[in-house]
Parts: sequence; structure tokens; C-alpha cells
Amino acid sequence: MLRALLTLLFMAIMLGAAVNDADVLRRADRLLGSGEKTEVFRAYNDYKNVYLRAMLHEDTRLREKALKGIVKSGKILHIDVSRYEDELRGSASSAVADTPVKQPAAKSAGGRFRTLQEVYREGERLLLDFDGRLSSRDVNYFKLYDTEQRRYRYIFDIHARLGKGASELQSEGLRRIALSQHKPGTLRLVVENDAPLDIRFKRERKSLAINLGVGVGDAEKPLSEPMVSRRTHLREARWEDGGLLLRFDRPLDAGQIGYSKLLNTKAHRYRYIFNLDNAMLDRQYDLRHQQLKRISLAQFDSKTLRLVIENDTPLQLTHRTAEGGLFIDLGVRAVQHPDGERAAATGGNFNKVIVLDPGHGGKDTGAIGHKKYREKVVVMQITKELSKLLTKLGYKVYMTRTGDRFIKLQKRTEFANRKNADLFISIHANAVPKRNVEKAYGIETYFLSNDDKAGSERAKRVAAMENSKDLQDVTFYGQQDFINILNREKIKMSERLAYDLQRNVLANLRKGFSDVKDGGVREGPFWILVGAQMPAVLVEVGFITHPKEAQRLVNRTYQKRFAEGLANGINQYFINNP
Repeated sequence: MLRALLTLLFMAIMLGAAVNDADVLRRADRLLGSGEKTEVFRAYNDYKNVYLRAMLHEDTRLREKALKGIVKSGKILHIDVSRYEDELRGSASSAVADTPVKQPAAKSAGGRFRTLQEVYREGERLLLDFDGRLSSRDVNYFKLYDTEQRRYRYIFDIHARLGKGASELQSEGLRRIALSQHKPGTLRLVVENDAPLDIRFKRERKSLAINLGVGVGDAEKPLSEPMVSRRTHLREARWEDGGLLLRFDRPLDAGQIGYSKLLNTKAHRYRYIFNLDNAMLDRQYDLRHQQLKRISLAQFDSKTLRLVIENDTPLQLTHRTAEGGLFIDLGVRAVQHPDGERAAATGGNFNKVIVLDPGHGGKDTGAIGHKKYREKVVVMQITKELSKLLTKLGYKVYMTRTGDRFIKLQKRTEFANRKNADLFISIHANAVPKRNVEKAYGIETYFLSNDDKAGSERAKRVAAMENSKDLQDVTFYGQQDFINILNREKIKMSERLAYDLQRNVLANLRKGFSDVKDGGVREGPFWILVGAQMPAVLVEVGFITHPKEAQRLVNRTYQKRFAEGLANGINQYFINNP
């Protein structure tokens, strides 16, 4: 009888969740259709929430609907949604739709990306010649209108690489044409003009032909000046003359600046967003100002620097390029030091504290894998790389162990609680018995849940392996009772952190390594995460028992890329959850 009641309750909950998600999608579609930026932003958040739930419950159809909404609303808001576009393309061509998929069409039969050989104007046409044919999936075209600068932008994202012979296009008859390596494997062409253009394009053998509707006097003239695709790095941020000045290591082009506003008059929330393309943040800055509610400056993704200014009242904000950088006039007083001198925006960490936990140690070696590689050694190397990166970015970082010593599980989270950490990240390596070593590989991220149904048998197996021998005096039911009192808000934040870490690690590794498998984000009963009073996750960096993956896990370049991905994910988490 009890089992029947529980079954009915579970079915009711799942039905309610389905109805709720359907209602949320309908609401999001309605908000998206309003055309108001504030409403579109609400729609974007709704789509993201539905997407996360669809991922969690492995609902492919719901996930695809949410992805379409994310992409459509994100483009209206000028948010970089390329990763979701890639995932949407992948889900359309594969029955296995729980991971972002690399685009095989961008490569030749030999597994090599198409390379741009030459770019030139031919009358009204712009021609891009490649070393191989492009498919329809290799070219993504969209349009943007900058309401502040009153400019039209026509953007082509092409799955290809920039060749050595490529050069910068002279934009005769147009305001600007820019060609750059937007990200590894994606070439971006931007055509910008003050008046609208009737742009048409088609694929011709090994070329992409774009009809610009504007002729050029010197037809078939190859491009002359060499392309510069190096990232622009922020060197200084300071308050000056009633505004904020951002200075870079080389001049910032006006075309790199994307600006939008999200104004919610009912909630008295006014947000002004600057996306700086092809720009990098090497450390964090504390930009607090007594007249403004919040300012955040962070690396939004691998090639976009994002500045968000938020206030309770509207701002009469203007911006311009100045001193090779960006000056934002906010009409505010200069920040003052106690001695009365003007203050530069100082490097800081926004008081964010992160505790990193390299798993195992001392007498607890963890898993012993391929060629006798030891888990405790591999995870320590990756954790130290991550610690260096986060410290450079301005975070305050602590490690539960810095040497080869054994620490009980509960002591690790007690340490994080004493440090008042904002995040707790435990780093481990996975393993399987010898009979499965060739089959099991991939990267997984786990968060703890108080849902009795949470976690697959696979998750429970991994948890059993990572929950070390110092828990032998705690019965299974005792552990479950303790887990069931967890704070739901902490679980929700841990889930968000897990997805941010997983996505960014995969994206960063795939820049330099093939066949990087997404093992997914999962729930699991990991005792190491129970005592943490902050969002906490456990990252399984791969299977140390898999011959190929184990070799990568001891490779220093791979370790550094893995650490960079984790750092990017942490930055992403704090951008989304300030």
C-alpha cells in the first residue's frame, strides 16, 4: 500500500513538473514576442531554467525547445550563445542529445579544419576562398542593430581557421569589415555600415561568395595589411572625471564594443551591459562606487570581456573610445582615498573565497590506474594549476592539503566552513575494474542532492569509491538521514556551479584535444560534500584506468587546459550568480 502511494506521489510530481515546464515555455515565448528588452531577458532566464531541468531529467524534446529559446532570445540581447547553437545543431543530428557536439562538418575527411586561403573583393562581392568545400552547417549568418551607435552589423560565423595568407579587408564603400579568429575552429566576419545592406551569400565550390550590394573601385584587389587576431588585454581600470576608464595593451576598436540596456522600471532595476569582443581580463578589479548599486567586470567567455553596471535609478550614461580604451561617462563623483587622492579601481577579488580539495592523500592513494598512475598525485597537480590561475584572477584560494597527507573527509569541509568559503570544489579521478578499462572514460561533475531518487547506480558506485574508509562507522541509513536535511537552496546553487564547470572544462579541452567525452553532470551521495555550508561540487577529471585518458591526465598541457576550464567555469558562475 505504501509503495503504491509513493508511486502515485512520484507520478504526480513528475506530471506537475512537466506542466510547469510547459507553462514556463509558453510564458517565455510570450515575453520573447513582446520585443521589450527587459521582457526578453526574463524569457532568456526562463529558457535557461527549463534547459537545466531538461538536462537533469534527460528530456531531449524539452531540452531542444529550451535551446531554441535560449539562442533566439540571446541573439536579441547580444549575448554570446554560440555554445548553445552548437549544442542545438548537434541534437538535431544525433539521437544522443545530452552533450554539446563538435561540428564534424567543419573538418575535412582527414579531421582538419577548413583553412581560409584568400579574401578579396570582386565588384559588389566579397569572396572567401578555403582549402576545401564548406557545407551549409559550416556557415551561420545573423544580423544585429546597435541602437546607441545606430549601426548595422552583419555577422558570419564560419567553422574554419584563419590561414597565414589571409589579410585585413579594406572596407571601401562600407564603414567596416573585420575578419578574425573568433574562437578555435570559428572564423568571424563582421560587415558594419551606417545604412542597411541587402546582403546575400552562397557557397561556390571552395568559396563563400557574399554579395554586399556595394561595389569597390579596384576590383579583384587582394587584401593588403596583415590580420591581427591577438587578444586585447585590459591593463588598467580607474575612476576619472565622473566616469570609468578602461585602458588596454593596444587600441580598442569601436567595433569591439557591444552595448545594451535592461531597464525594469517596476522593480527599479537598471542594468547597462558592455560586451568587449576579443578582450581578456588578466586579474579582477574592485569597481565599487558609493553612488552605484553594483559594478562587475568579468571574463564572460574565452573571448568576451563583460562589464555590467547596475543601479536603482536610471543613469544618463554615455561612452566613447578614449586613450586607446573605453571611457564610460556616468556623471558620478570620483572615488576618494582617506588621504583625499583620487583612487584607481584596484585589483581585487570581490571577497570571493574558494576552497579547493585535492582528493585522497597520504595513506589513501585513491585509485591506481594505467601504468600505476596514482589518483592522489594527478588531482594534486591539477588542483595546484587551478589554484595559481584563481589567485592570479584575484580570488582568495585555500587548499585542504598542499602536500601528501591524509585528511578525513569531514575535516575538509570543516576547513572550508572555517574559511567562510563561497565555493568548495573537490577534485578526483575516476576508475573502473580491469574488465571495463577500455570502455569507461569521460569527465563528470557531481553535486549532492537530498532527493531519495537522486543519482543513478553509476553515481552511487562512484560515490562509494570516493567515500573513504573513515566513514565505516557511519551506516548507510545514517548517511542518508544526514543528507536529507540539506538546504535546498545550496543544492540548487551547487547544481548551477556543476553545469558551469562541466561546460567550460569541455570547451577548453576540446580546443586542443580530440575525443574529449562529456560524462555529464550528475547527482550523487558524496559524503565529502555533505558538511559544506556553501555550494559544493565534486569533479571527476577522467578515468585514470583508461589508457588514453590516463596518459592525458599526467600530461602537463592537458592539466593546464583542464585547470583553465575550471577557472572559466568559476568566473561564469559568479557572473550568473553575483
